[in-house]
Amino acid sequence: MIMALIVAPVLTPAWAAPRPVPPKLREVPLNTLPGTSVKTTAIAPGNVKNTLLTAELAQPRFRVAGVALPDGSPPDTVVRLRIREAGTWGPWQELALLFGADPGSPDAVHSGPRVATEPITTQQGDGIQIRIDWASGHPTPRAHAIFIDPGRSPGDRIESTQQSNRAGTSTTAPPIITRARWGADESLRACGNPSYLATIKVGFVHHTVGSDNYRPQDSAAIVRGIYAYHVHGNGWCDIGYNFLVDKYGQIFEGRFGGMDRPVKGAHTGGFNNDSFAVSAMGNYETHTPTSALTTSLTQVLGWKLGLHQRTPTGMTTLVSTGGPNSRWPKGKRVSFKVISGHRDANYTACPGAALYSQLPRLRTRAADYARANSRRGEDVYGVLLDDTGSGKLEVHANDAATDYRTRMLDVATTWSEKAPQDWRFLIGSYSGDGRPDLIGLHLRNTDSGAVEISVATWASWYQESELLNRPLPIPAQEPDNPFQFAIGGSAGGDLYLIKTHDTDTNRVELHALTARSDYQDWILHTALPLATNTFTRHDRARFLVSRDSGDLYLVLHQQTGSRTSELHRLSADSSYQRFTVHAALPVGYTSDTQVQWLLGTAPEPDLFLVVVSSGESGRQEVHRLSAASGWSQWTLHSATDVPMITFPRWQVGIG
Repeated sequence: MIMALIVAPVLTPAWAAPRPVPPKLREVPLNTLPGTSVKTTAIAPGNVKNTLLTAELAQPRFRVAGVALPDGSPPDTVVRLRIREAGTWGPWQELALLFGADPGSPDAVHSGPRVATEPITTQQGDGIQIRIDWASGHPTPRAHAIFIDPGRSPGDRIESTQQSNRAGTSTTAPPIITRARWGADESLRACGNPSYLATIKVGFVHHTVGSDNYRPQDSAAIVRGIYAYHVHGNGWCDIGYNFLVDKYGQIFEGRFGGMDRPVKGAHTGGFNNDSFAVSAMGNYETHTPTSALTTSLTQVLGWKLGLHQRTPTGMTTLVSTGGPNSRWPKGKRVSFKVISGHRDANYTACPGAALYSQLPRLRTRAADYARANSRRGEDVYGVLLDDTGSGKLEVHANDAATDYRTRMLDVATTWSEKAPQDWRFLIGSYSGDGRPDLIGLHLRNTDSGAVEISVATWASWYQESELLNRPLPIPAQEPDNPFQFAIGGSAGGDLYLIKTHDTDTNRVELHALTARSDYQDWILHTALPLATNTFTRHDRARFLVSRDSGDLYLVLHQQTGSRTSELHRLSADSSYQRFTVHAALPVGYTSDTQVQWLLGTAPEPDLFLVVVSSGESGRQEVHRLSAASGWSQWTLHSATDVPMITFPRWQVGIG
């Protein structure tokens, strides 16, 4: 065993020392308050409504307020309130009921029948008056006013923040204020561990409603107040949004679970799967968003979508889970712009007309940010199959940003240890978003008699399985006999099978199964211009597939005419009938047990030679041949911090 820890991302802004701040929460029943009246009003013949109206209620200072209906809301419920600040009453404002959680989700289960309005923020509220209207024929709902004072923290006066340079991400993050830095009281969170999605396809833009009259040093407290309201008022597990941005451009981490991971939120009812949300702090129905706000929205949207290789100006599809505020019923496939407004999915005016009108420009700018700040993920992942110490299959990753000298991830999966001679592991994007999922092939001694595939997702840090022992449409076989396996293609996760001998055509054959079909549908069957008698030894060659073009690369590392290892490429554009590369490599013959060859992730990929045992340094080594030099020049020789372990007990991939 190397290590059985998950290394979490860390941000270290140079603030005054922050601390968790427990909020002061008050929940006031309205129905029995002195001065509360309930009356029935005839709007028109046959159209009658009921109204609950409170007196003007003086309150201790509060920053966030709203109304909760613990037993649910009757039909046609409308909630309005007005707030007194420093002795002056503001206008009446209508607050929408929030149905941000998906039906059946942990947030929905935790909240039960409870329904609450969106929270409204105020600079220094000291009074409130509430009016609730609902359809006649239904009893008066039990209603509570929620008041939150988020308190103060030394960290509220923000001086600077730093960028997140989390190893393994493909897009550089803008400066983000972490939960620890804005003073999140983690004891408020409910429901246990966060839920993770397989990928991110859409970024939804929201606004928080409420006062725009706040200072930069007020923003952390406002976020704490919204967090407390979402947990106590709405009854959710955590704050609903993944990120919040204030009018000064400060970006705040929202829901717990890792900013660079696809954490499922409670923000866009019916469409929280495969999406995230960023909320602009303020009311942007009529107020014009500041340029600092829109710039930061651009950056966080471009970064988060860039992590999953989404095009911010593009379109995609989500599947509705239904719910009372969703525009589409459960199971309906709906097309969305990759950056959409809350109102595109739910019956709401959010994110306000003034901000919604700027979404076209935000999409273009987010795409520019993603392009300018993206890099290809080429971290090296090692899979330890047995004798791990944890008793589980383990995944360890070395960081490309440190030239592979240090590890960025050490994690025990939920899978048991595997017999190395029966399994092959690949790193590829089953989800199609470019993230390095773990793909395991059980080649022989399977229960089904077929090769079986299992997939553990990067999104869960390899704790959740999207596929588990799914039989493939090929019989069980010896490793590399007659098939070799490779991951690649335009989506980065299709499975390529290279049959090196025992073919009807006496030529090497290439076949492919799509990730989209859970590896059940064939998309390719072709014979290659390679005779099977070239591969009388199945350990003589290693086949690799590009993650962009789908080109097939062949590394001959034994018995070559040049007496060195060689690289050859068959182009996908020619249906794999034309060679476009023949290159003698500046390295001698290699052994599969001591060296593994990997293909980089760029469109014209570099070639990596990973020495897993017998390296001169006594550690595993990573060496890189540059595509720009025609694979004739080394651009990296680096010793890692991983001890030498022979293949197939240790199997490596790149992503």
